[in-house]
Amino acid sequence: MHKVIIAILLICSVLLPAHAEGWYIAKNDSPTVMSEDGNWYMFLGKTVDGDMNVYLTSRNLFECSKSGPSQGMYVNGVKVRWYQNCDSDMGMYWYAYTPEGKKHLIGEFMRKQVVIIQDNNLTIQFSAKGFNEKTRDFINEIANPGL
Repeated sequence: MHKVIIAILLICSVLLPAHAEGWYIAKNDSPTVMSEDGNWYMFLGKTVDGDMNVYLTSRNLFECSKSGPSQGMYVNGVKVRWYQNCDSDMGMYWYAYTPEGKKHLIGEFMRKQVVIIQDNNLTIQFSAKGFNEKTRDFINEIANPGL
């Protein structure tokens, strides 16, 4: 009986892979920082066109069926436009919508020790410690990829 149960669990684990908290972040090698409360990730990544973008996603997978509207959230007091998107792997996430917003957000992480994102009652605080060096390397690689 035990062997049957183990076989069923093994088959289920192969057919239905589990997505542990933060699994998407763990599988990519992008500069990442977790929020102070441990519920959010901010990471840098490349778009399909090879441009850099800044992504905000929750620690837990928020499943969604369609992309949402763009919205303004404040980054250290400056309003930045974000776009909500859905991804089959990542779930719901937001990305900085304009080039100016990306520059501001990355600049805040590079210059400040703390970055605060606010939207109505939601406040997400990030510490830039440990994020800056890898971020600089990532930005330099995109800006000057070499031959």
